[in-house]
Amino acid sequence: MHSNTNPFFTVITPTYNRAHLLSALFGSLNNQTFTDFEWIIADDGSTDNTDEVIENFIKTANFQIVYLKLKHGGKHNTCLEAGKHVRGKYVVNIDSDDELYAENSLQDIYDEISKLPDNNFWGVGCCFINQDGKVFPTLNTDFEDITQDKFLEYFTSKSYMLNYFGVFKSECAKMREHPKSENLAYYPEIVDILQTVLENKDYRIRLFNKTWYKYNMYNPDSVTVLHKDSVIFWIECVEIVNLLYKYGLDKKYKEFIHIRLNRLGRNIYKQKGFKATLDALQSEEAKKYFIYACCIRRFLRYIFLIDKQMSRIKVYYSVSKFLH
Repeated sequence: MHSNTNPFFTVITPTYNRAHLLSALFGSLNNQTFTDFEWIIADDGSTDNTDEVIENFIKTANFQIVYLKLKHGGKHNTCLEAGKHVRGKYVVNIDSDDELYAENSLQDIYDEISKLPDNNFWGVGCCFINQDGKVFPTLNTDFEDITQDKFLEYFTSKSYMLNYFGVFKSECAKMREHPKSENLAYYPEIVDILQTVLENKDYRIRLFNKTWYKYNMYNPDSVTVLHKDSVIFWIECVEIVNLLYKYGLDKKYKEFIHIRLNRLGRNIYKQKGFKATLDALQSEEAKKYFIYACCIRRFLRYIFLIDKQMSRIKVYYSVSKFLH
């Protein structure tokens, strides 16, 4: 057992029935040249042999491991509980099917944090690399500072520049409480991130044109794969629209908001129902556009059906005429 009450990094990994995947992540951590970190594994009530696997990790690790065995409550609640045990200056979130890219990844992150021009940065970010060797996002410079304005610019243009791996000061990496009644596999993280950015004009991280993180994009039991177009995405659409109206950004990002409302009106609203969706939207203008989005789609659908039926009648008439 290794004990360090004030590590530089706290690595947090939520996991659920991923005993078969954790060894790759453990190997990437155990091979790090920088060892001033702890690893918190928050187990969301796994029913496989996760506890046995982690017990073996603890015996061979050259760093401290904190294992939290929790009741099954979803990824978000698992991360919330893990956050209560953080002792590091900076938090590194790594999913159970991902890993650090190289043996010097943590050392490189530490070096870049140490060279930041001032203490006003919330943290640092870097690129991902996936199983196919593709790196994203791609920068044309050595680094770019992501401020509140820059974040919103990228967010509303659906830019892949925000697909970066972030390492944040522990006081800046706090998660929000959410009602547990939804019983969600996870809460849409982008909603919390957007709210944090909107609440803090001093938001600033330095994004480096480096690769520190290996990302598994194709895991079949990923929550983002299993819950596509579920109530999770209903919450994401509704809350993002509400936040942009709340902070007076509805006119600046009107087109982006309409895209989200159109998505709700297309089919996502069915996850909660028309009335529940209407009630959840806090702006009267958003409600009106949502109604419009739903109605125009039905209108176009009926036009399509009528046109399709008329085409059948025309074909039938033409064939009958030919036969006679």
